[in-house]
Amino acid sequence: MQNRNTRTAAIVISVVMIIAIAGGAIFPLFNRDLQNNTPAPTPTIIATFPPPLDPALISYATQYMHPSGLFSVAVPNPPVWNSIEPQSTTTRQSVAFRNDLSVIEVYVEKADTPIASMDELNARFTTPILQGSWSRYSPVRETGRRVEGDRVLIDFELGFRQQTYLARHVAWTDGDWIYVVRIVMPDNARDQLVGMLESEIGTFVPYTQFSASPFEWNATYDAQARHLIRFPSTWIVTDSSPGLPTSVSGPDGSALRLESRAGSVADEAAARAFVTAQRPGATVVSVAPTTRGDSSGFSVAYSLTNADGDAISGLMVLLNNADGMLRFADLRMPRAGVDLNALPALDPAVPATAAQVDNQTAAQIMSTFWVFPGLAVPVPTLTPIPTALPTSTLDPAVALTQTALAPTVVPTATAATAEAAATVATETATEAATEAVTQAATQALTPEATPQTTP
Repeated sequence: MQNRNTRTAAIVISVVMIIAIAGGAIFPLFNRDLQNNTPAPTPTIIATFPPPLDPALISYATQYMHPSGLFSVAVPNPPVWNSIEPQSTTTRQSVAFRNDLSVIEVYVEKADTPIASMDELNARFTTPILQGSWSRYSPVRETGRRVEGDRVLIDFELGFRQQTYLARHVAWTDGDWIYVVRIVMPDNARDQLVGMLESEIGTFVPYTQFSASPFEWNATYDAQARHLIRFPSTWIVTDSSPGLPTSVSGPDGSALRLESRAGSVADEAAARAFVTAQRPGATVVSVAPTTRGDSSGFSVAYSLTNADGDAISGLMVLLNNADGMLRFADLRMPRAGVDLNALPALDPAVPATAAQVDNQTAAQIMSTFWVFPGLAVPVPTLTPIPTALPTSTLDPAVALTQTALAPTVVPTATAATAEAAATVATETATEAATEAVTQAATQALTPEATPQTTP
């Protein structure tokens, strides 16, 4: 019995050993097949940058005027910019030109206190401030900082989508305003970055003549007539088209109109005659000579009574320029007895009335009327208006059927609609008469002038 048990145990042990030996030989084959069938991970493909542009092919002839009117700068071409993004705050006016590879940022910042030295300017650009300004990049590493003459230069290495970019930030100041131009480009375009940065700085022009007006004001600039005026954000441009009159309305009911035409006003008498021709029934209150950069002319205050019998005070600034064009800004205010040529200063110890504040604002607005005859800002392309299709002639029976199915409801006339119609008719007649008189007056004042295109 014992021998039988021993023999059974030996058989079992032998079977187990055979299975173990066979498994050791077979299982690696299956494991190898499984390993061979597992797909290898796809390596991350990092795009390479295209070669930089040839600096000789880049033009800086086209200018950009910021919507604040506080600076202009060239728009390099090429490259093509996907977007131009202006921004405005109470202390900074900026613009960014962006495409898939590069960014140019230009801004003017109003210093809270005057900056007296380059050390003070340099100290403004702390690491937290600069890190925050590069928020879309990671990592951000400042690679160098130095002062060269009247400029602070700060270099950076920036990471974006596993690629490396270079950036240079250049800042300078006149003591009251801080100017910054900075550019981001791929790390293979260092020479292009440096060259484009110097060209942008060379074309950057701040318009400090507007420093007396609030920093955060907007501006309207006509790229064809090449005149500009600044105004508060509460004033709205209601009509504007290149080379045509621009209309701006104020919250107090004031109306501002900018216009340009061939000709000039030679003296005070000509300025008076021009204003009374432009505004029939106006009485000239005062005339003051004025000079705005390369343009000179007259500031004419006048009074007027409108068709409703309301008293109006106005100011028209007329500017002659060497290009043979006369630009003028005409402001009408719904207040009587205001001479913006001789506006008294406010007493800081006495609270100003709403009308006094509006008058001071009006005087500031008119002081910013300016001509930029040499600024090469592209004239916007107007969107064509589709021509209306001719009305088709319908069969009378069809017309009757359509009329019956969709009757036209004629609104009952009310006192309001009658008054509106009368107002439109009056304004149309007044504008037509004014235009005829103005053209005659202009021809009489400048007989040698002929219509021409603004250069």
